[in-house]
Amino acid sequence: MVYCREVVLEFISHRLYCRNCHSREMEHIPFLSHPKSRLTQSLERTILELQPHLSVQAVARHFHVLWHTVKDLEKRDLKRKYARIQTAHVKAVGIYEIHIGRAQLESQYLTIVRDLNFGAVIHVGDGKGTKDLEGALRKLKRSKLRMVTMDMSNA
Repeated sequence: MVYCREVVLEFISHRLYCRNCHSREMEHIPFLSHPKSRLTQSLERTILELQPHLSVQAVARHFHVLWHTVKDLEKRDLKRKYARIQTAHVKAVGIYEIHIGRAQLESQYLTIVRDLNFGAVIHVGDGKGTKDLEGALRKLKRSKLRMVTMDMSNA
């Protein structure tokens, strides 16, 4: 919307082919956040600014988009915002295993590592066991860790 008017912009986007590596990519368009986006960066920013004040459905109705679009945009923003968590000053962590249901005779668990002082989630492992903690150990390699608490896991 530009000054409360709906604007529909149609253009042709080209798929590019690299003869060296044989890969195909969509043409880079500067006002889109990624090549397959249907929203401009400006509209995405506006939606994200309104999101804390309105429900997902209200934002979707206001901009005439599906609520899935607003939710996916919010998820992408959260992933971008929390992609790198500062772990250098972490001193105490808690390791928890959470049961999330059964699938095909095998129980499903998540292993969650949290900073006990600030409550930030440092790592989420898919399953339970030592292999699910490897990502957390890599992230905490340079931290000043002094204490680890955990539930009754053999890991």
